[in-house]
Amino acid sequence: MERKMLIPVAVLVSLAAVSVAASLLVIPVNDSPGGERTFTPAMVTEVSVDVAAGGPGKAVVTARGYNPNPCYMIGKSETGTLHNGDFEIVIYRTMRQDAGPECIQVVSYFEHNVTIDVSDHDPGTYTVNVNSISAEFGLS
Repeated sequence: MERKMLIPVAVLVSLAAVSVAASLLVIPVNDSPGGERTFTPAMVTEVSVDVAAGGPGKAVVTARGYNPNPCYMIGKSETGTLHNGDFEIVIYRTMRQDAGPECIQVVSYFEHNVTIDVSDHDPGTYTVNVNSISAEFGLS
């Protein structure tokens, strides 16, 4: 019985050691050649819409998510309206220009607001899609 427990315990100890080692990894910071910034889609985990916060004809979309380390920041966003009146937003992250030569792998959370124009939309229910995460909102 004790021998059967020894293998699972050894596996767990090994996994814990690998996990600790992985959490201590650092990734070198390299901007692209020529000083141009590189943008990649941000990891969004939650989206909400507040129609009242945007003022007349506006709504505020709040996206929450995380970056792989504190050396990333939200760089830009692009907004489009689909043919059915729904909205498509892409939020991009980029490396901070003031980042040091190395960045420790610690998750960094963000919240980013995008104001959308809903003035030409009829009353009804619409969907906003931010980096593949959707939320519905109503206009009256």
